[in-house]
Amino acid sequence: MKYKVRVSPELLETMTLAAIEAYCYGNLYKKKNTAVETLGYVWGYRKQQNGTTVFYLDRTSVSISAERQYHSVTPNLDAAKLKNEVMMRWSPHLTLLGDFHSHPYRNLKEVNTESGYNFSPDDLKELRTNDFMWEQSGNNPVILVITVCRLGRVRDSVQDNFRNNTARYAVGDFQFWLNGAVGYLDERGKRTVTGNASPDVQLSVEGWYYNKAGGRVTSATAEILPKAG
Repeated sequence: MKYKVRVSPELLETMTLAAIEAYCYGNLYKKKNTAVETLGYVWGYRKQQNGTTVFYLDRTSVSISAERQYHSVTPNLDAAKLKNEVMMRWSPHLTLLGDFHSHPYRNLKEVNTESGYNFSPDDLKELRTNDFMWEQSGNNPVILVITVCRLGRVRDSVQDNFRNNTARYAVGDFQFWLNGAVGYLDERGKRTVTGNASPDVQLSVEGWYYNKAGGRVTSATAEILPKAG
């Protein structure tokens, strides 16, 4: 194991709220019934423990100036720099370590058919070419993707590890996956990313959430659903 990525309960909560709002109401005033992706920057700190790099991801700030669409989200680099300068003064003990973005899907079948809990090739390319993120993170950036879909049937469930680097949990009638990857420099100094299902990354979420059967988020109105891609 090369990397451990620990996600604080507060960070998971904020990412979940951002993803579900973008899913239900992202384009409400532009094009009804269309979800969008959303994006935020992640701060924390990093330690070495017995040859393993441990990332403690503590908090995030959602980027309201990112260009958000159904199948993509384009970050605003100026916003990232602005927020990081504020954080350097506000919380100098924390470092900009990476970002997260969401993947909205209509239902569980679409997620499974398209492996929607994975990073897309463009996601990984964006990380490899993001000079600012590599510079701020000390050439060790973390990327997170939170995938969300709506469930037709809600069963009792407990947050679990879908894969070594992917957590899975449900909130009401919404299912979520959180996938983590880490960027690093290889022996030739080339930027590399661990990828979608790497045994080198262990992602853990502090705290466990139990979702009760039959529970639904009643404020998420049924007509606000993403269209199929």
